[in-house]
Amino acid sequence: MTRRPAAIAVLLIGDAALAFAQAGHSHSIWDLGTAWFELTGLPFVYAAWALRRGADQDALKNRLRAARDAGVAALEEIIRSHPVGDEAFRRAYFRECIQFDLGATAQDGVARFVKLLRRHQSRPVFVPRFVT
Repeated sequence: MTRRPAAIAVLLIGDAALAFAQAGHSHSIWDLGTAWFELTGLPFVYAAWALRRGADQDALKNRLRAARDAGVAALEEIIRSHPVGDEAFRRAYFRECIQFDLGATAQDGVARFVKLLRRHQSRPVFVPRFVT
């Protein structure tokens, strides 16, 4: 059986990244959001809901907004019950780190990312149209 060499780097997202960041270890952690902010002065958008052009956007927008609103309404319960970190960490993470609306500076961050992606990507990159 061939043994794979140990990885020199890994990309962790979500709960795995949060748990790893809180664990006691000597590994270096490079936060993409921090690196992006240092490079651009803009926030890094890790995820967003996107709609395909031509889709029934009104119905889907309403469902996505309702899902967001339900999550925000349940935020205190989510903070209490989430398995990663202590409650103070979860409160800061869910209240200060996560944005539930894509504001103007976040949209500027996405636009900057698209501009750089278009410069370095040979395939078509579509400019997003932000829906309110």
